[in-house]
Amino acid sequence: MTSIYIDHNIFINYFNFKFNGEEIHKNISNLIDDLSNDGFLFPYSPAHVEEIELFRVSLRDDRSLWSEQLRVLGEISNKKSSISADVHPKEGHFVFYDTDLCHQNVKNPKGCCDGMRILSMDYNEGKSVADKFKFYQIVINKIVSQLESPVELPGDLTQMSEGGILSFIAMLEERLGIEKSIDFRKSGRLTEKQIDKIEKMDPYEVFDHDFVLDLLPEINGGWRLGFNQEYFGDDREVFYRRQSTLVWLFYFLNSIGYSKTHNKLKAKNRLHDTSHALYASYADVFVTNDKNLRKQTQAIFSFLKHPTLVMSQEEFIKNHG
Repeated sequence: MTSIYIDHNIFINYFNFKFNGEEIHKNISNLIDDLSNDGFLFPYSPAHVEEIELFRVSLRDDRSLWSEQLRVLGEISNKKSSISADVHPKEGHFVFYDTDLCHQNVKNPKGCCDGMRILSMDYNEGKSVADKFKFYQIVINKIVSQLESPVELPGDLTQMSEGGILSFIAMLEERLGIEKSIDFRKSGRLTEKQIDKIEKMDPYEVFDHDFVLDLLPEINGGWRLGFNQEYFGDDREVFYRRQSTLVWLFYFLNSIGYSKTHNKLKAKNRLHDTSHALYASYADVFVTNDKNLRKQTQAIFSFLKHPTLVMSQEEFIKNHG
């Protein structure tokens, strides 16, 4: 079964035709319905639900819109998600996870990842449960101390699974990366010629250049979880490692100025963009109209030799219509 992950903006296009009758979105809406009827799967993720929750808060609990979005999200996906409280995500494996339940989980600090069961932590091998949680608390405190913006902390870590804690840490790392982003251009690590070359690069060739790869280790050390290119998409890989890998590769591309988002408001929304790319990596196709997100994701998946295809809505309609 072919799985197609559409980001939140594509979903809103679909919703606006279904709910508001906006003709401009008729083609994508009809195509999704046709493919769904033919057996294609359009899984949702907590990232969709998080954006609906932000919409709910902005509307001051007006149920007329956000609740309809949640309902339509459940319909379009058949309530199949790339992650659940009980099943660890694997390539092409999606499980039933009620969208209302996911929404309730998103509204508390633990999030949808809270129930994930991580059976082995190679860097904590053999340590007691108490020592593990003490280690996690130190890491969280270290990141939060460097953040400029306030963060809602999960409270008692012992009430969370290791997977939930590690996902929360990866989110904090990404926020820190946005706030404290290294700019290799301003630091003089890149020449004007290299900067110009990066800006013009095809996404599939970004990591083919030695001067780019030489900078990569500088953002992948110390206390960070880091990434493991060899394990990406491997059965040995666990969710938080994939999350951390993508977080820091997106951070790296911003650091070298490749398809970087300069709009401050959009930069804050990058947290959700990266989450969509993460969950989309478990699908066959990722559809997004965000040009910067699309090019960065193409570059990263190419570097990791990951098979998920990344395309725009227009390309999707052309290829599947």
